[in-house]
Amino acid sequence: IKDGIPDWDTRWLAAKDLHKGKEFLALERDLLRWLTGESVFRRAGLPHRRGWLLYGKPGNGKTSAIQQLAAAHGLNIVIPYFHKGNLHGSDYMSGGPGPKRFLLIEDIDNIFRGRESLNPDADFGNFLNTIDGVNDLDNCIVVITTNDFSAIDPAIGRPRDETQWNSLSTRPGRIDRCIYFDNPDHEARLGIARKMLPEDEAVRLAGEGDGLSVAQFSAVVRERAMEVVSEMVGEGVAEVGGRG
Repeated sequence: IKDGIPDWDTRWLAAKDLHKGKEFLALERDLLRWLTGESVFRRAGLPHRRGWLLYGKPGNGKTSAIQQLAAAHGLNIVIPYFHKGNLHGSDYMSGGPGPKRFLLIEDIDNIFRGRESLNPDADFGNFLNTIDGVNDLDNCIVVITTNDFSAIDPAIGRPRDETQWNSLSTRPGRIDRCIYFDNPDHEARLGIARKMLPEDEAVRLAGEGDGLSVAQFSAVVRERAMEVVSEMVGEGVAEVGGRG
């Protein structure tokens, strides 16, 4: 907003540009501790690696949080694939420390339900062996996302305290931290709306957006911002025409 008027460029803002909620901030804190603590891992003779489970309703920024963190802190994102029972991915098996990177395994609930494989190329035991990898995953943060928490087998790692949105894992070393991505609350919706709308419009939409995901609410905000801009442009055209 500039002088109470939406900037035209905000038409193209995506949900990830509009919202950096508590989940993103918690991940960034954990990432910064991991990045600055490499020497501690090395002195202890431990691989410099980390594991995150991001779970919750779709459209609330699990993948976009990783994209933003990678861009902000200079990490690569490797998206592996399953083939003949094993996990493969360009350059993720470095055989040594390698570059700092995210290994992003999205929608694990579409690959395994519990230990049952839903993908003929995926093997649960081999998958666990891979994310247990010491040398191959050095300098790597393994990120597993799911929209269906019930599909996660305890062997992967689950929240130690399922009443908390930010919890340590039951299986550290595989998954160290579990973050629940919920629909935005009123304050979060207000923060999203204020980036594109005048205050009165932001307050109104935030009050009406209960139950919407970040992506859904951001779409509502973008549409209303376009309507506001169109109304302003229309008024300007009418004024110019009247002076003629």
